[in-house]
Amino acid sequence: MYSWLSRRRLEVGVSAVECVAIWKSLGIYTDSDEKAVERFLEVFNDETFLPGASILFDLSPKGSLTVAFSKDDIISETGKAKIDNKLLAEAVLGSTTII
Repeated sequence: MYSWLSRRRLEVGVSAVECVAIWKSLGIYTDSDEKAVERFLEVFNDETFLPGASILFDLSPKGSLTVAFSKDDIISETGKAKIDNKLLAEAVLGSTTII
């Protein structure tokens, strides 16, 4: 049985691996994309998510993905990380499930 935290990390990791596989098959995966995926996964390394916590994503018009966390019904004015990679940002937002 997976805990909430390990299940969330597993889902994030699997989604990233799936995106990389698709991008590679399409011939559009670059070194910049690899660094962005690594950074995206790092954002979650030291986080714990209890039931009720939220992961927030914001996509800027220029293609930057901002990742933030809300653990107590308070939405931070700033994100934990900003990743400048439009391909990753669109993939994350396109695969996000609202629960």
